Amino acid sequence: MFVARYGDVAGDSRPPLVFVHGLGVTGYAFRRVLGAFEDRVVLVPDLLGSGSSDRPQPRGPQDYGWTFAGRNLGELLWRLDLGSVDVVAHGVGALAAASLARHTPSAVRRLVLVGAPCAGWRPPAWLTAAGTRWGGRALELGLTRGVLRRFLAARWSTPELADRDELAVYWGHVGRRGGRRALVATLRHLLDAKRIEVAYDGLGVSASLIWGDRDRIVPLELGRALAARIGAARFDVIDGCGHAPHEERPQAFAQVVREQLDGEVGPRSFVSGDERPGRRV
Repeated sequence: MFVARYGDVAGDSRPPLVFVHGLGVTGYAFRRVLGAFEDRVVLVPDLLGSGSSDRPQPRGPQDYGWTFAGRNLGELLWRLDLGSVDVVAHGVGALAAASLARHTPSAVRRLVLVGAPCAGWRPPAWLTAAGTRWGGRALELGLTRGVLRRFLAARWSTPELADRDELAVYWGHVGRRGGRRALVATLRHLLDAKRIEVAYDGLGVSASLIWGDRDRIVPLELGRALAARIGAARFDVIDGCGHAPHEERPQAFAQVVREQLDGEVGPRSFVSGDERPGRRV
């Protein structure tokens, strides 16, 4: 698994910070926020099947699912001998990070979930094709640059503002040999609503949530419900952005992440309504 490392801060007692990207993108998605964390060691991996990492042929039905990704993250942390880390994970990457925290809680100190697919989320109708062999093959063949462009644009509150340069970067990775196959294999796992519903149960670590108020992929009300379900330490809403607040409002996102990771985390409780730990930014 490819991983980019930033910072070599002498005397910093805080654990390394790991950013985990979401569906169809790579660690490049966090480029706008890295400068805000120059005072600590930061790791940004590309999950297997994405970016500069390998794209192995799936050997079983669980390959390229979030448990598969979480296990690979755990193996990476073990090889690097990092001990406990802080993890900020977006979208499908949040499912992978939750799997890591559930199965290896000693590896994660604090967990920040961003726009995480959760109970109540339903994939778009076109995605159901990934559930069959021939439908998945057709989806793989039909995964064009234009399809990826529309998906990337949908992550923004205003699709017209989407970064056009990122399309070239991400398509360069998805279009590589094995890239479409890996992406469709990941999509197939998102059809399992029952597994998604319980993916964050029993985390065993302190977890906080960040959501964009205009998220059209995983709506805000689902984030509120998830915060209540897991007893989130904090639930912060960033105004004026969609599914990827780290790309649309990077400064606000970095500020909230700092508060969630460095602040004192109280009891893992959540009060419904507006009386919840956290704030709008």
